[in-house]
Amino acid sequence: FAAYLQSAAPGMEEKLTQGEIREKAERLEGKLKAQLPACLEEIYGRADGAKIPRSLALLLFFPEISKRADGCTTAVIQRENGKFLFCHNEDDEHYTTENVALVKYQYGDFWITGYTVATKLVGSSFAWNSAGMVFSSNYIYDTKIQLENISRYVAVRGVMNAKSLEEAVRKLREAKVASAFSLNILDLNENRAVNIEKDTGEIYLTPICGRYARANHFIAKTEDLPEPPVSSAFRCAKANELIAQVDRKTASISDLQSILMYET
Repeated sequence: FAAYLQSAAPGMEEKLTQGEIREKAERLEGKLKAQLPACLEEIYGRADGAKIPRSLALLLFFPEISKRADGCTTAVIQRENGKFLFCHNEDDEHYTTENVALVKYQYGDFWITGYTVATKLVGSSFAWNSAGMVFSSNYIYDTKIQLENISRYVAVRGVMNAKSLEEAVRKLREAKVASAFSLNILDLNENRAVNIEKDTGEIYLTPICGRYARANHFIAKTEDLPEPPVSSAFRCAKANELIAQVDRKTASISDLQSILMYET
């Protein structure tokens, strides 16, 4: 990731010259230092490895400041035999072998493996861990931003350590985040799957059984909603239209892959 981060650094440096943005970044850095020091060290490590200033890396990992938005779609089918098929795509055409990698994080006997972007933390796309937990994340377009809270990247990163569905839900319920996101969770030990929409404070939990597909706007939350972006509304509607046509008895992962590749 070093070359890519070095190429992104000048743009971040220009943003940091704005006093208001620098102040926001420093305030959030202090919050991480007090609440989630291990996550802050991970961000520092990414910066140190790439030989860029830590202040620039910090800004990259707070998309609410850098105004980053990511399009993605998740589709899940529970076959008639009870087995879940879980599929996720990332729609960013700018992802390349220089800024994306499948990374394994080893913690003694416990590990997390995830699709990791140079400017994002593991969990912001899809990941799984040795406790039998599988995750995919969808950014949610919303007009509400609360910069006194931690970023959505950091909140999701913390959930990747969860060893059960109950622990993951608890972490999301307790978190106060700067912007909204959705997390799809499959617990292989209990053979249970849920979607959780997380706004800046509350969570909205939907059990997944049968068929489920979503993109980048609120579905379970029904009040105080901005108009969904056209691209997200289209992808969500099309994914649900196509997944309804899949026979749950004979469904395969290729069925979900073809749904998520519809636009291409």
